Amino acid sequence: MRPLLAFVLTSLAAAQTVPGRSSLSDVAAIRRYAAENAKLAAPAVDEKRVVFFGDSITDFWGRRYGKFFPGEPYINRGISGQVTPQLLLRFRQDVIALQPKVVVFLGGTNDIGGSLGPVDPAATHANIMSIVELARAHNIKVVLASLTPVCDYISPQTDKRPMAKIREMNDWIKDYATRNGIVYLDYWSAMLDESGMLRQELTWDGLHPNDAGYDVMGPLAEKAIAEALHGPAPIVRTGVLHGGYEPNLRTLFLIGDSTVKNSWDVGSDGLWGWGRPLTAYFDTSQINVENQALGGTSSLSYISGGHWERVLALVRPGDFVMMQFGHNDGGTAGSLRGTGEETEERTDRDGAKARVHSYGWYIRKYTADIKAKGATPIVCSLIPRNDWAEGKVRRATGSYGTWAQEAAQQGGAVFIDLNAIIADKYDRLGEDAVTRFFPKEHTHTGWEGALLNAQSVVDGIKALPDCPLAKYLAASPDPKKPLD
Repeated sequence: MRPLLAFVLTSLAAAQTVPGRSSLSDVAAIRRYAAENAKLAAPAVDEKRVVFFGDSITDFWGRRYGKFFPGEPYINRGISGQVTPQLLLRFRQDVIALQPKVVVFLGGTNDIGGSLGPVDPAATHANIMSIVELARAHNIKVVLASLTPVCDYISPQTDKRPMAKIREMNDWIKDYATRNGIVYLDYWSAMLDESGMLRQELTWDGLHPNDAGYDVMGPLAEKAIAEALHGPAPIVRTGVLHGGYEPNLRTLFLIGDSTVKNSWDVGSDGLWGWGRPLTAYFDTSQINVENQALGGTSSLSYISGGHWERVLALVRPGDFVMMQFGHNDGGTAGSLRGTGEETEERTDRDGAKARVHSYGWYIRKYTADIKAKGATPIVCSLIPRNDWAEGKVRRATGSYGTWAQEAAQQGGAVFIDLNAIIADKYDRLGEDAVTRFFPKEHTHTGWEGALLNAQSVVDGIKALPDCPLAKYLAASPDPKKPLD
């Protein structure tokens, strides 16, 4: 409550001196729509009423530029210049009281721009979360929209609204929506030009959309509304860019199973994949590291589950994709053994038939897809399990380790024999020391084991002749275990 109270006091003072601002008795401009709200009848039983709620980007839609969804039971409750504390204050009168099925929320650009003074990003986050909680308490589905980009082509905008700050806010909105089953409406990506700015043809002043801008936004909003009406948004764990992603940098994507990224990557049950500490070994001012691995997947199911399609859509020329599969390929839902061209028809639980290929075939497919995007494929053999025989850890020679190498060579990918690099280290340490790396069972490592495996990935990169990824390694890496 303190950020909101501080804002209210600041806004009351501002209202005395700024023409056109809300009056002292109506700091959130609740009177703006009071008469219209009073005349509005309750929605019909089958009416799919939607309220668009936000600032001037919403306010001007259909009033200055664009068409506001003719024929649809959609209501515009935008007010120009408002910041999220004001939006929170009037949410009950302008949204809840109208009994919509869905609210499309777009707000926060004025928090960044300082329309009524500075608003801390943490306070913006809290206001958005409160709005979501209020909506859900009244059975209103929520669509959270990204902030739209700005540009300086027509008039200066980035001085007040730096694109980096907008991007950071959008990263938070997207992450919050994803983790909470909320539909995320991505205006941002659809409106950027090649320079990473708002496309000039979509705006009349560098901030607000024109007719063409709203033409881009409209179909995206319709799709998001349909998704919200259909049900809760699925929690997508792949193909989602994480906080801190810089679109102007190259990206190293990691794909694989839980030994690369365990569960939600938060140390559940004391387990970590090697992808988490690996980030610290790179200079993240020069390259993004995106861990898109997913527990339980095989080289087959990462594709058949739609994960690879989502990740591949994010890959750009000059990027790198590092893959490690094999731990789950031996199961009934895994690929065929080997690297050949043989296939097998399988029937799933729903009766659908699918053609299954060999492990090597899938590794070659990943490789070909990555190269077609102008990126560099890097194949890693799978990390060893904590299985020993006669004082030596069991290696994947003659099975997935060998097959990964063969498939990488056949497809023209870079290969890191991670299995051998780690196994050599395990043998030197001995079984008793290595067993401490595996706190629960023989496959998944704790933090110290993940750290050794990440260092082994780096050792593999350094050993490669002329590997372009090596130049992005940090000069003084300092991986630290995340706080519990």
